[in-house]
Amino acid sequence: MIRLWPILIAATIFLSSCATTPVEEEDTPPTATVSTDKCPMHLTMDEWVSDVLDRNPLISTKHSVLKGDKVTVFMAAFNATPPESNYDPDTIVIFVAPTDPRAVVGFVKYECMISVNAYPLGVVSSWVNGKPVLFPGQPSNEEKI
Repeated sequence: MIRLWPILIAATIFLSSCATTPVEEEDTPPTATVSTDKCPMHLTMDEWVSDVLDRNPLISTKHSVLKGDKVTVFMAAFNATPPESNYDPDTIVIFVAPTDPRAVVGFVKYECMISVNAYPLGVVSSWVNGKPVLFPGQPSNEEKI
């Protein structure tokens, strides 16, 4: 049985090695059609989703796209989970596969991929429900060291 995680790890490492500077609002208005030249990772959301699905044809990979209020809820929990962050995407794409205990989360701003990371499925589920995750021995953002 083919496992999804080696392919997702390779994709995550490749995308993580690219520049992850957020797209400036004045450079790409939300209503404009985005070209890959304007994207910091030179990859649009649709290209990334298509690429992940094409690379995993034998696995029943599912993905969800969060927009609007769902992004606000997710990001409030994500940014509150240590270490502190300040991501500000307008769309989030989450890939899951039945053979992998992790989810791959893609952060999108104006249709451009700005970052991709793999997280434990339970952690991503908590974030989707608006709950920050604190690990044993890990200080919260309110308890600065």
